[in-house]
Amino acid sequence: MSPEEKQEAYVQSRSSELMDLAMTDDPDSLRIILSELTNRDPGIRSAAVQAAVQFGSRDAIPALMDAAIQTDDAHEKAAIQDAIEFLKLPSLTEVAQEKQNALSAQPAPVAGTNSAR
Repeated sequence: MSPEEKQEAYVQSRSSELMDLAMTDDPDSLRIILSELTNRDPGIRSAAVQAAVQFGSRDAIPALMDAAIQTDDAHEKAAIQDAIEFLKLPSLTEVAQEKQNALSAQPAPVAGTNSAR
């Protein structure tokens, strides 16, 4: 194998490992994923951003913000910003809870009144 082929194989292997880590709910896995945001290889940095999104924790946002500041590549910066915006979105559970809270806050109709007058 040439050095380039070895590097490509390493990037693919590490990217796969990062996605495997993203499928867990372990804070140490997230820490490992985020540590790769500063890797010298752009392919591994990209995989780390994707894995951070897949992990789905807002705890990744500060590290992603730091990574966005550190990169000069416009495409990489845009991908990181997209990841940050995605992680800021409310989860389905949060939306459902917010809806439930809004319904609970509404006053109950008074029995025997006719609101269709």
